[in-house]
Amino acid sequence: MAGLNKVTLIGNLGQDPEVTHAQNGMAIAKFSVATSDARPDAQGNVKTEWHRVVAFAKTAEYMEKYIKKGATVCVEGRLQYGKYDNKDGVTVYTTDIICNNLINLTKREGGYQNEGQYQQQNNYQQTGGYQQQAPQQQAAPAPQQQSAPASFNVESDLTDDDLPF
Repeated sequence: MAGLNKVTLIGNLGQDPEVTHAQNGMAIAKFSVATSDARPDAQGNVKTEWHRVVAFAKTAEYMEKYIKKGATVCVEGRLQYGKYDNKDGVTVYTTDIICNNLINLTKREGGYQNEGQYQQQNNYQQTGGYQQQAPQQQAAPAPQQQSAPASFNVESDLTDDDLPF
């Protein structure tokens, strides 16, 4: 039976992406995305989780140009587990999210900054590893004159004219 390994996060970058280039010239971006619980606990504290994310090729190049610390992004990808031995010989286990799709949600005056969505498709090779295919850029939606409301109240903000049917 086939399984499903899919992760979707919406959060903020804790620092600028760290972009490097592989020997073949492909860009690799490593960054952390912070997500917080919607509700505080009994003491009023909000729990924040930090997620390690890796993006490749055109997505990494886009991030290097346009995504900075504090940016709000939607990341879609898959979990990947790894392990290595550190300098003291202790085995360290890692969990990363491999980014297949990135949407920049950072709002700026007059619309969203560099609206767009970048996707990557991975093919599993018989060699036992993942091989990157050429990323595909999806067309960005046409900019709207009015920015999206900060919060959407279904009862007051939705009219019959907004329904597609």
